[in-house]
Amino acid sequence: MTMKINAAAFALLSTALSPALVLAQEQCVSGGFRLEFNGQCTPDAIVAAYESQVFNASGGTPEGCALTARADLEAKLPAAGIDTGLQGLCDRVYAAQYKVPFSSAADRGDDMRFEGMFYNGHTDWQEEVETNYETEDETPTNVLKEDAEQVRVFFDGIAQGQRVDWPG
Repeated sequence: MTMKINAAAFALLSTALSPALVLAQEQCVSGGFRLEFNGQCTPDAIVAAYESQVFNASGGTPEGCALTARADLEAKLPAAGIDTGLQGLCDRVYAAQYKVPFSSAADRGDDMRFEGMFYNGHTDWQEEVETNYETEDETPTNVLKEDAEQVRVFFDGIAQGQRVDWPG
């Protein structure tokens, strides 16, 4: 699953695990924690964040822990209801993220009518021809770069940092 995100912040195991459960599953780090990282959510990215922010943090791992950060983290997943491994955690993070409606790109209403007509070739954007003969001072009219400016603003702005919900 490849998706561009600028910041993936998620809470894993927000409720503290009981000591009996920790011992039964042979985990080194007990209790709840929060991980934050930038970039794409991958198993390696999660393990790197867990290792630096929790597992190797001062006082994070008790002496004598024989597990690696990956093994310790993977042992926690079933208690969090994730039985598909670290990729399942990434899938849950992506599913929980807010998605900007696709209709926000053109900003022509939420009913997707304009977008449907655009992709079928039936909007003023396809037929627009810049001309400077319609005004007395010969200033250009029907300038697509100006009329469709919202698409560039959307792309350069909100679409760079949030997922866009694809229609369908």
